[in-house]
Amino acid sequence: MRLTLMAAATLTVLGMVLASCSTDNPVQPTYAGAALELMPDQPLTGSGSFTIKSKYSYVKSYPGGGGIFVLRLAPNGSLEGNVALSVEADPGLSAAVSTPVASADSPIFEITVSPADLIPLGIHFIILTASNLTHTETVTLQVDVIDWGLGNVELGQEKQQQFADWLEIEYPQLGTFSGQAWDIYATYPQILIVEHYTFLSEDWEFRVCFHVMIPPYDWSMMLLRPRGEWVATIAAIREWDENSGTYVIRKVPINDYPIMDVY
Repeated sequence: MRLTLMAAATLTVLGMVLASCSTDNPVQPTYAGAALELMPDQPLTGSGSFTIKSKYSYVKSYPGGGGIFVLRLAPNGSLEGNVALSVEADPGLSAAVSTPVASADSPIFEITVSPADLIPLGIHFIILTASNLTHTETVTLQVDVIDWGLGNVELGQEKQQQFADWLEIEYPQLGTFSGQAWDIYATYPQILIVEHYTFLSEDWEFRVCFHVMIPPYDWSMMLLRPRGEWVATIAAIREWDENSGTYVIRKVPINDYPIMDVY
């Protein structure tokens, strides 16, 4: 069930268990009523060639879960004005693009999904169309909806709060996290032992993973990306420190955060 709530040193990931994959038969998209319509006061404007790059083109989700795609408009030579964006997908995905237009000055945008509880299992397609007066690009994204649930969300919230408290002390310039409204979903359904959760607010994509083990082996990690940015800005690990006899949190390289299934 989707919830809306207020509010790694070198790492060896042990014991990740991947259960069987979902069906290989893709679910053909139904587009009726699913396209983001351009507003009447936003006709096609601008000109010039461009390409659309997706950071990744596939995510795995589940009924009641979520997902996010990060995309970027890349001008090919001279690009003037806005590029209109629209998406088509099965209405059960609740696919939404973060902005109706992108431009050379504001090239990053996102597509979020929130699969409905009764959505058919299987691979669903999202068709993104980007257009101006002289050029059109389309990008196909995939959401693999599998049989899964939210899982150990309470422990995930506890881990996120530990990192949020640390961030507010060590990086006050980032603002306050405790007052944010978060949409929470399992980032990688069917992964056990090391569990992964994504917390989405209007400002942040806040990922947390943790080793489901007794202390002192219950390390956890975080990855923080500002919404509308291509890359994350900070990663950190919380683990037991034998010298101090307590848990400590420290910043680590972004690439130390474990990424699976390409996203």
